[in-house]
Amino acid sequence: MRKAIVVLLGALSVVACSREKQPLESPGITSVRGAEQGQRTATVEEVRTRLLEKRPGSAEEIKRLTIASQGGIITLTGKVQDEATHSDLINDVRAMPNVRGVRDEIHVGKKVAAGHPEHGGQYGTTTTTGGAMPPPQQQPIPQQQQQQQQQQAHEQKDSKSDAVRKSLEKAHPKSESVIHGLTITDDGENVTLSGKVPDEATHRSLVKTAKETPGVKSIKDDLKVEHHHKK
Repeated sequence: MRKAIVVLLGALSVVACSREKQPLESPGITSVRGAEQGQRTATVEEVRTRLLEKRPGSAEEIKRLTIASQGGIITLTGKVQDEATHSDLINDVRAMPNVRGVRDEIHVGKKVAAGHPEHGGQYGTTTTTGGAMPPPQQQPIPQQQQQQQQQQAHEQKDSKSDAVRKSLEKAHPKSESVIHGLTITDDGENVTLSGKVPDEATHRSLVKTAKETPGVKSIKDDLKVEHHHKK
């Protein structure tokens, strides 16, 4: 009888020791599988890739999840739109090889609209409804800046007439005195030649050169040919 009691006490001691040596289950872990010593564990990249392959329709939510891996325990943190997506993601990770357990820290909530801080958009972005956006107010131009703009506009206005005069002087050096006596003006597009020329040949050559000046669209010919009468 005493021998049987000793054997029974020994068996109870062995059971108690084995329970003390078992690891405590971490809170939030849905399941834990045993792993052989030296067995490779799933990486974060493998988990995210598997979820994207299995659930392409939830790609945006999967990309926003925070995934961590430690000792074969995969932790999923973030927010999904509904409970069905939540369950699918947990089950997909749990079924992966080299995964010992899943720590579920996913929150189920409404879909986050674009532009909301949790969506990753610009914080503080606002939209208006009920009408078109008002035009931006034009800032007053300082007097000095306004004068510079007027001067630039004046220079641009005279640039075509100056270009025509330079072309005439370069192409007809023998008619320099005649060209100096001409009045050449422009209105921004059209150049006007006015004044007197000694003969028709000079008249035609000057008008032709003016029309060939780069940047000039048209020439208004107000030149007059002088007629010399013999006494």
